[in-house]
Amino acid sequence: QLLLAGDNFGAGSSREHAPWALRAWGIRAIFSTSFADIFRGNALKNALLPIVVTMERHAALTARLAANPEAEWTVDLEAGSVTLPGGESFAFGIDPFARAMILAGTDEVGYVRSKLPAIEAWEAAHPPRVDTREGASAR
Repeated sequence: QLLLAGDNFGAGSSREHAPWALRAWGIRAIFSTSFADIFRGNALKNALLPIVVTMERHAALTARLAANPEAEWTVDLEAGSVTLPGGESFAFGIDPFARAMILAGTDEVGYVRSKLPAIEAWEAAHPPRVDTREGASAR
């Protein structure tokens, strides 16, 4: 479920199909020294964690993986940490809003829908506005 990838992972993969395919293949997190910006955004929107590690950590993870390809690594999104065999762990950063959406099992649309009562209350408390579309009247 984890992929250890090279630098600038996702370059040229600006469409959501790349994270969709990785998720369909069972990948849940990718470790790299950097990610293409559009890929990172699409990955997060599809609950695929792009975890950035330093070059030194990447080299160490590569060596550990080569020595024991069947070893289990644990990614704890809530704690923002990765635990390796033997108990060694390290922290990783992720956009706080994306983290909250993944933990809640939703996306931006679900987030906005969860705020619908507050949105409706705000709309009801404010005077009608002018509709600027041609032929429309104020509501």
